Amino acid sequence: MGCSEASGRQDRIHRRPDQWLQSTFANRYHKFRKAHGKLFQGRYKSLIVEEDTYLGALQHYVHLNPVRANLCSVEELKNYRWSSYWYMYRPRKRPAFLDVSGALDQRYPDWT
Repeated sequence: MGCSEASGRQDRIHRRPDQWLQSTFANRYHKFRKAHGKLFQGRYKSLIVEEDTYLGALQHYVHLNPVRANLCSVEELKNYRWSSYWYMYRPRKRPAFLDVSGALDQRYPDWT
């Protein structure tokens, strides 16, 4: 690889590091798995939840994602470290930015 090729690569990395990372990961994944097509379909979605009844259903959906992905069982969910559900049982371990007060209703006052 020549010097100009290396500096061109560095320019691409510094311009859009997220795009470079996703592209590099996708290319290597496809090569390893001998697969084709889009690996990352689109950006994340955000929804405005205006009614409390939908908020509870949405929380269940999000917290049960590790179970649906076969990463843990329902019984193991409260000990599954890579989920925000883990913090529901451990209020003292919650980072300062994680505010669960709006997510918990009056039935669980000890969790807030």
